[in-house]
Amino acid sequence: MAALTACGSTDNIVTRQDSEEVQEKLEAARLLAYGLDRAAAFEAFRELTLSNPDSVAAWEGAVDTVPSARRTALQARLAARLVPSESSPRSTLALQTLHASLIADLVNREKALTPLTEIGGPDRGWPHAALGAIFRERGNSKAALGAFADAVRKTPDLARGWRAIAELYAVSGRTRRSIAAWERYLRFRPADPDALFNLAFLLVRKEDRPRDAQPYLERALTVRPDDAGILVNLGSVCLLRRDPQPDTAERCFLKALALAPRDPTVHYNLGILYADHRGAPDKAIGHFQEYLRLGGSERTRVKTWVKELKEGRRP
Repeated sequence: MAALTACGSTDNIVTRQDSEEVQEKLEAARLLAYGLDRAAAFEAFRELTLSNPDSVAAWEGAVDTVPSARRTALQARLAARLVPSESSPRSTLALQTLHASLIADLVNREKALTPLTEIGGPDRGWPHAALGAIFRERGNSKAALGAFADAVRKTPDLARGWRAIAELYAVSGRTRRSIAAWERYLRFRPADPDALFNLAFLLVRKEDRPRDAQPYLERALTVRPDDAGILVNLGSVCLLRRDPQPDTAERCFLKALALAPRDPTVHYNLGILYADHRGAPDKAIGHFQEYLRLGGSERTRVKTWVKELKEGRRP
């Protein structure tokens, strides 16, 4: 199974202030971000900040997807939003944190965030999470994990905190804690394909639970139906089950092949399918040879398989 990699995504909190209509628009904007159209996602979030300036989730989405060229303008708009007025007598700690998070220089950003950690209320985890992001960017994983743990302890529904914890635990090899954190994160962001993808990786590669991983990959595919990586890994999971599903695996691999014909991983998996599950050695040899031609890294193993297939020694 090919290695899975985490990708950036938008981790927005739907607050109690957001109406059902706003929540639907937020989810539509998130889907744009999940689909890797960050420019369109930013525009959707920006529009929501204009029509619903009290929505923390809208501002968070805009901050998380803002293009570099629009950063200063967004920072100015958010600063204006933080000025008390009759219609908005006080700003939320979450918005203050998001404003500080737009400061490019890490030292100045940390100076702006540190006093915010002394403020109480339901949003008190936000500045801790923002500090965690700084520590992580500096390479201090231990301090980052501590800050994110403080963040979710103070604000348990802080999705971005749970995501960071899941990623840090995965990198440090604490698989089961990472799985638990991913599952917690997905309570708030059930459609995030990268989270679904990475959770599936842990379940398969670290826990040998392909059957449990399959539903997460299927959910990820509904968000990114033309993602060759998700298709390949879903197909692999179908073959790794105790009760293999070669028909589903073949559909996944062939669609991935149409999307990424020069991806050696696709040919590798098709070779395994045709050699071990279809009894079609000629097709398997063809895909293994294409894998080698495209520079696949498992050259010694694949060459051995090709030799065995040609000699009729591989079942």
